[in-house]
Amino acid sequence: MEIFILTLSLILQAAVLRHLSDLSDTSQHCTAEPARRWAFAACLCSLAATALQLAPDHASLQWRTAALHLAVVGQLTPFICILGARRPGVSAWPYFVIVPMIAVFQWPSISQLMAESADTPIIIERPSSIGLILVVVMGVGNYFGTRFTAAALLSGLGIVLQHLAVSEWTVDEWVAPANGWLIGIGSVAVSSAVLMVQFPRPVADNHVAAWQELWTDYRDVFGIVWAKRVADRVNQFAARETWTLQLTLDGFVPVGQSESMTSPIPAGNDEIGSRESAVLCWILRRFVDRGFLERYVPEYQIPPQTGPLDQPPTPGAEKA
Repeated sequence: MEIFILTLSLILQAAVLRHLSDLSDTSQHCTAEPARRWAFAACLCSLAATALQLAPDHASLQWRTAALHLAVVGQLTPFICILGARRPGVSAWPYFVIVPMIAVFQWPSISQLMAESADTPIIIERPSSIGLILVVVMGVGNYFGTRFTAAALLSGLGIVLQHLAVSEWTVDEWVAPANGWLIGIGSVAVSSAVLMVQFPRPVADNHVAAWQELWTDYRDVFGIVWAKRVADRVNQFAARETWTLQLTLDGFVPVGQSESMTSPIPAGNDEIGSRESAVLCWILRRFVDRGFLERYVPEYQIPPQTGPLDQPPTPGAEKA
């Protein structure tokens, strides 16, 4: 059965590679594209680690556990990449955050590869395990409240299960190093979570629903952290200019509506005007390109995306 679960994992990971390629239609017009690429690289690492588990005679226990730990760390990178997906810093984020994170988490593995014999498994000590789990919680928590809540939880669980196969907490106590069951179940969970991430073509048939659909898809791609910051920024304009609408995590709602009772304004109610859409598009410029917006709303409804990122549109400019 252990061979079966590892083989199933291998098949699902191959399907994930195809699925990640298909997701480029959504990510190529926004700053989430680097996260998709990191996910693709992580899947390749996971494929290699699983293949080594299925062919133990061709790799020592040390290299099999090292490959597993690299795959686990790689699976963290898409979550952390999204947290830095804001222009203009998105291009520097990998060099200052993701690569150092990989180096820190991989150092115990590298040092043991250099010092220990081939028959000695890589064992990750408790402090490093705690740090890794905290990063999992931070990355997964960003998607609580989105349509991908279940997928994020499943992915986080899968990453932790795989890590337990090389963690000092469990190895030699109740789990053998590079335990095939933990690796197989964990990688199946992560692969299933990625396959749950779907972005169907928008189907809104009216003005308001189109903008609401744009907003909810943005929230689900970038997570609650960025959605909350964007909503707060939009609502600064709403308060200053006395709009009749405010932006919540679920979309535009009438001003004064309780946060705990928010629901999008009714479809067919043409309340989202040119000023609201102009401000929202200006703020989203730090995350998405015009091609992303055009998936949801007609081109003529999108204000020109010109000028500095830090220069807000003036009232009435969107009508020019």
